[in-house]
Amino acid sequence: MRKDSPPPPLPAAAPPQYTHLYQPGPTSYQAIPLVPTTRPRRSTLRRFLLAFFLAVVLGASASLCSRIMTLITQGKIFGGHRWGAPSGLKINQCVTGDAWAIASADVSRPPHWTGTPFDLSLERDSILLVGSYPKRGLAGSLEVTTSPALNGTATVSIMTVEGSRDGDVRACGITGRAGEVGVGIFTRGWRWPWNRTHLKIRLVLPETGMPVLQGLTVDLPSFDLNIGNLGSKIWFDEVSLTTTNSPVRVKSLSAVRATLRTSNGAIKAESIVSQNLKVRTSNAPISGTYNSSSSLSLETSNAPINVDVGLTSDDVKHTELYMRTSNNVLDARISLLTPNGTFQTKARTSNGRLGLAFPAFGDDAALKLTARTSNAPAQVVLNPAYEGWFEGRTSGHQSLVVERSGSGSGEEEDVREIEYEGRERDGRRAGYVYKGKEGRGRGRVEVRTSNAGIKLFL
Repeated sequence: MRKDSPPPPLPAAAPPQYTHLYQPGPTSYQAIPLVPTTRPRRSTLRRFLLAFFLAVVLGASASLCSRIMTLITQGKIFGGHRWGAPSGLKINQCVTGDAWAIASADVSRPPHWTGTPFDLSLERDSILLVGSYPKRGLAGSLEVTTSPALNGTATVSIMTVEGSRDGDVRACGITGRAGEVGVGIFTRGWRWPWNRTHLKIRLVLPETGMPVLQGLTVDLPSFDLNIGNLGSKIWFDEVSLTTTNSPVRVKSLSAVRATLRTSNGAIKAESIVSQNLKVRTSNAPISGTYNSSSSLSLETSNAPINVDVGLTSDDVKHTELYMRTSNNVLDARISLLTPNGTFQTKARTSNGRLGLAFPAFGDDAALKLTARTSNAPAQVVLNPAYEGWFEGRTSGHQSLVVERSGSGSGEEEDVREIEYEGRERDGRRAGYVYKGKEGRGRGRVEVRTSNAGIKLFL
């Protein structure tokens, strides 16, 4: 073989040999018999003892829970036997529920006030106090009225409503930290909401011999407060009426300073006259007639305000009016009764219609008004005697200003000039209304809303 000849070809590889590792098993199954298991049955005595033990445990647990609830209710847990008298309060004479008259739970039946009354001797500087201590466990109503048969003395009568619990309630004559005289309702122990004692309280004031009292303080949570016709008979330096989850109703009241406060309850006053007046609730309406010569505040939420307001002012200080609610209507008719007075007025709501009117307007009175709502229309009707600057502003809607002729006093000709600031643009309309140049800058009115229209009547 020559050296340059190619090598011989390699022999062909033999096919690979595979070993089958999986061998199919038999397709037949062998049944395995089940052998039932048996538990030894307990003896009758053992089963009886087990059931007896469980019954004893459950009975003891139920008895213990019942005892704990009783102790809590009686005040032996979470409160002890102590009566809820705050420090600084002097207790004079006390009566328990056994000495009170029983009032029918039927509201259609008139009450007969036959319970033991408290007689309170009054002086010019007396402050009447009616309160509950602590602030739980009681509910009911308070009625405040007058009687010509009383002279220099007030009486407090208490009745428990038929069917209510009164074993741990007592009423006492009290003297407060500042020398107040009155009646306190005291409770002890824990009170569940469904286990309250319901009381009816009546405070009778003298119509003669005591035309002025320094104060009246009522602090009765969960009590309806009903104030009778006191306005023309007694003048108070200060009045404070406080409750919760209940309404406050006033026929007439006169005071230098007055506060009406509740929550989740309506406030309605037929007539209140006060230099400084605060009215506040929540989730409930405010309505009625309110008069003030210095400051007036009307506040609620998620409920309407529908009021008539009378305001007076002096040359020293302007009078303020503040009204606020939310998610509801605000309607107010505001009378400015003092010539040359200055009145600062703010009215605000949201998601509810705003409507203001000024049926009475003192000559040369200065009105500073800010009225706002949102997502609802606003309307303000100014008295023809108003002079000053005005503006209506909204978004996403036309702002409309309506001129009105006549001065509101018969056939007298309207001599006012209306001067607009340019043309309406971007939902804004503004200008001046005045009789003479001196009135051009006297007042200022701003009305605003969004996504709705404005009507401003001059």
